[in-house]
Amino acid sequence: MKKFNYYIIAYILLLISLIFDRQIILFITSLRINVLNTFMIAIDYATTEIILFIIITLILLMAKKYKEILKADGKEGWSLRFGERAAGCSGFEYFLDYSEKSGKDDMVLESEGIQIHIHKQSKDRLMGSTIDYVDGLQGAGFKITNPNVKASCGCGSSHGY
Repeated sequence: MKKFNYYIIAYILLLISLIFDRQIILFITSLRINVLNTFMIAIDYATTEIILFIIITLILLMAKKYKEILKADGKEGWSLRFGERAAGCSGFEYFLDYSEKSGKDDMVLESEGIQIHIHKQSKDRLMGSTIDYVDGLQGAGFKITNPNVKASCGCGSSHGY
């Protein structure tokens, strides 16, 4: 589905919400060139609220590198587990790992053709994050940018909200 179709869907959902007096919440982050923003529609059946999220975004280069790593490790078709754990002086640190299949407490997202598994308890803190791959003079690796982070430690390995 092309990017502009998501906007059409968003407007249709907004119109439906106005007609049926339902609330639609839009979490929108700034668009970047070469980034395909991925949307997820979640329906809360208890309150019949329709929620439209911009979710975790993988930069094209990161997705390509992750697929190369999967192929080299014989894990083609596996998903990416993205999460955080208590660590460091600021409270949390990110982790990226292979994920063969999602767990019952996981939220399954997709960006750049890669499924992303995140634990439901982390979704509010991780939503809006961008995962990129950088290769430069200081080394190469995955870089996570999260608009929800309020503080980070001096070495940059941990963060807080």
